[in-house]
Amino acid sequence: MPARRARRPLAVAVLAILLAACGSGAASAPTSPPAPPTAGTTGRGQTDATADRPTLERVRVGVAGVSAALAPVWIGAKAGLFEKYGLQVEPEVLQSGTVTMQGLLGGDFQFVETSGVDLLAARLGGADVRILGVHINTIPYSIVARAEIDQPARLRGTRIAVSRLGTSSDFAVRYALERIGLKPDVDVTIIGAGNQATRFAALQSGAVDATIVSPPLNLLSQKLGLHEVLSLSGLGIEYAHEGIAATGDYLQAHPAAVSAFLKGYVESMLFWKTQPEQTKALLAQYLSLDPSAGEEAAALDETWQAYRDLLPDLPRPTRSGLELIFAERPPGTDASSGAGYAGLVDDGPLSALEQSGFVDGLRAEYGQ
Repeated sequence: MPARRARRPLAVAVLAILLAACGSGAASAPTSPPAPPTAGTTGRGQTDATADRPTLERVRVGVAGVSAALAPVWIGAKAGLFEKYGLQVEPEVLQSGTVTMQGLLGGDFQFVETSGVDLLAARLGGADVRILGVHINTIPYSIVARAEIDQPARLRGTRIAVSRLGTSSDFAVRYALERIGLKPDVDVTIIGAGNQATRFAALQSGAVDATIVSPPLNLLSQKLGLHEVLSLSGLGIEYAHEGIAATGDYLQAHPAAVSAFLKGYVESMLFWKTQPEQTKALLAQYLSLDPSAGEEAAALDETWQAYRDLLPDLPRPTRSGLELIFAERPPGTDASSGAGYAGLVDDGPLSALEQSGFVDGLRAEYGQ
């Protein structure tokens, strides 16, 4: 009889997540991938033409970090969803949006999964990148602080760590502070401190008073005696936080691959919502959590639930979701630069899927 695995302390659970967030390179495949819904169907009960291809078309996707908000493509790939549509999708998890965008523009990746801020920055730099879908259209961050800071007003006079100035985490902190009547850089000092691992370590050591994190770290932080003083996802903000994109040249040259990729991408949303056990098994691998340990199993449950409620059935970009990002454009920059909605977003392929009946059929297949 195999020995029972020892229960990991909660601090080790947090450390495991933080180490995962520091990692780079391709994500490892699950030992036993869960079986997806019936392969080779379009979601309308008919065989999809791509399922009859003798070989799968290889597609590489750059993923801008380890976060549940960036997990849908990875989970879809490991669950075999893209194979239904003729693609062998290979996600590579990197350490930042900047490196991810470099890979896309250098031809290493056909698609990327990253933030709207990263994509706008690339567009402003002259790159012909197009957003195809946005699956997190809000700010899923929380500000967590040391134990004595138990309400938002007590953030006055504190130091808050973000990844680096000018990023989505910096924007989120500044926006949140203004919403509660505090002035960034006046009432609160904002410090660029690196990724979640570095920021969380700085908070625990007392180098900063608060930081910004995403699930499941906000949940585990509370169990370590820290306070979640503000949840931004509860503010009802539309914001193109995470989505997928490709270059304009790739979209023109490979329309069939784009359509097939979007099918798997859309299905990954419904898979997450309706297949909790399979999704959590894959999420545990992605986040380096041990589902047999009590605290980590609870973190997986809560993370799955949080993103089940955030993920849409149809990850359509919205103008309102991009407005806050466009507000960060340098003075004198407007839509005529190509960095407006029409220049940055190509929602044609996703609209074509919706109009074909594919999305409604997929909803029916998954009982939505």
